[in-house]
Amino acid sequence: MELEKILFDKFGYSSFRKGQKEIIEDIQLNQNVVAMLPTGGGKSLLYQLPAYFLEGIVIVVSPLLSLMEDQVDQIRKFGEKRVVALNSFRSFEDKLSAINHLNQYKFLFISPEMFQNQSLMKKLQTMKIALFVIDEAHCISQWGFDFRPDYLKLSDVYRKLNKPQVLALTATATNEVIEEMIDLLSLSKVKKHIHSVNRENIALKIVNCESVKDKFKQLFNYIDILQSPGIVYCGTRRTCEELTNQLIEKGIKHVAYYHGGMELEQRILIQQQFLAGQINLIICTSAFGMGINKPNVRFVIHYQYPANIENYLQEIGRAGRDSLPSIAILLVNEKDHDFPLALIEDELPSQEQIRAFFTYLDHQQEKTIKLDDVISNAWKMTFGFREPQWHFILNQMNDFGLIVDNNLFIHKITNDLIDYLIKWVKKRQKIKITNLNFMRNYIHSEDCLRVKYLSLFNENLVERPENCCHICGINIEDYKKIDSLSTKKYNFHWEVDIRNKLGIGGG
Repeated sequence: MELEKILFDKFGYSSFRKGQKEIIEDIQLNQNVVAMLPTGGGKSLLYQLPAYFLEGIVIVVSPLLSLMEDQVDQIRKFGEKRVVALNSFRSFEDKLSAINHLNQYKFLFISPEMFQNQSLMKKLQTMKIALFVIDEAHCISQWGFDFRPDYLKLSDVYRKLNKPQVLALTATATNEVIEEMIDLLSLSKVKKHIHSVNRENIALKIVNCESVKDKFKQLFNYIDILQSPGIVYCGTRRTCEELTNQLIEKGIKHVAYYHGGMELEQRILIQQQFLAGQINLIICTSAFGMGINKPNVRFVIHYQYPANIENYLQEIGRAGRDSLPSIAILLVNEKDHDFPLALIEDELPSQEQIRAFFTYLDHQQEKTIKLDDVISNAWKMTFGFREPQWHFILNQMNDFGLIVDNNLFIHKITNDLIDYLIKWVKKRQKIKITNLNFMRNYIHSEDCLRVKYLSLFNENLVERPENCCHICGINIEDYKKIDSLSTKKYNFHWEVDIRNKLGIGGG
């Protein structure tokens, strides 16, 4: 079937965005594909359209519950009802019913952890898998080694499903990360479509603040003058809540905070209110924004900076998905630099913690210890394990066969295992520190910020946009609040506005 006809009949578009057709043509040729398109580049169409010329179900591995719900809603807006998400938001009865009736669906959205459900895997093994899609595929490398090891098990899932055709999608991944993704998934004969991470419509500005008080003052001033909607990224949940309350006290309206510590229903409600325009400003942690189809976000402000440039680009990429002028502002002072380093140290246990914990176990008289919450909490407190560190230890003990059916077998602990874990942690921390140093060099760069981040992806700046970065020059007036009579400067059109509100403007 002609691709343009499916595009128009099913999605209402008369033409593809840059890069979309070539990727879909490779899928049509039964190729495994890794595609990197910038945020807002229309990645969802790359698996939605092939579903109508491929036989079987399209499985989409998605990292976040809120993202899954948004992706399901987008597909339903196009009139496709054969779509379901399996995650912890669904009741046991709903999940059981969905698994029993999977043959009725064309799209299945699922977290990597759900593949551990044996009933689901048995059902999938009897079905024709049209396409195995890994959305936000950089999470395999970024999260799989630390707190979400089920990402590293996707290669086993791929093999158990008889190696269906794979589409791995990301918006920001270096060449090294892309090759690591391919290796970890054990893919062969892969076609790579790597597009520029450059978002020319997003101006880049870094503001050095003298103090925490000055930083809040700068934040308030920008929120007060900039055209909304906007997103403010913070490093901690507490900061999100405190800033939101302070901004409300200063008279800022239609603002809400969002972080992973909130109830799922509350997070989804706030997300939907933001998408609907009932909330114009979100103060959030990195838990917000992945895959959110909000085309008209006009600014993204970082109150604290992330530990690597890839996360930073992901987050500023939530602005200007409609290709209209938008701005990314990073507020920074000297006190900020300890925070991302502390995050890195909290993610993995130290050498001392690993040796102390396994030495303690080795001196236990019992040959087998039954693990439960009481023992786990006691060990976390005794050895100072934070939650991500404890998850890492548990996952490693599971992977090495020390734990079977919640029984920990002490005799399987060896010095070689301990030495391996310590070397592995050192290697991961070294990578994280290298990434953090690049982010810090970016912040303190005296050269073009766009050229700086493109260099990490082996790209050169072909053409400098009019509003590039604060070093090259930005006219802040272009991003200030506008009235309804000023929309001509943004080439506003009522049809575009309606398509964006319906969630079909992103392609």
